[in-house]
Amino acid sequence: MTAPKYMIAHGSAAVQAARIIAAVAKEREDKARGYELAAQWHDKQEKACREIAGDDPRIDAPTREKAAFAAIHHGASAVGLRNAASALMRPATI
Repeated sequence: MTAPKYMIAHGSAAVQAARIIAAVAKEREDKARGYELAAQWHDKQEKACREIAGDDPRIDAPTREKAAFAAIHHGASAVGLRNAASALMRPATI
């Protein structure tokens, strides 16, 4: 079995590699920012659903129950999106 040979990139290859790495990092940041925006939307929906779920005199029980379940869903979605965003921003380990 032969040992693998590694070459160090110099000149334009090194510049190209640096650009690729920067582009991947930018893409990850953009995706994480998108996840955060979606999480903020879910936070807003969760708040609205909790208000509906707690509005006892004006809203009937089945609708309040649906709103309570929707609030749980939106809260969990926001947490999941933030978790995914933080995983994207963590340094890659090999």
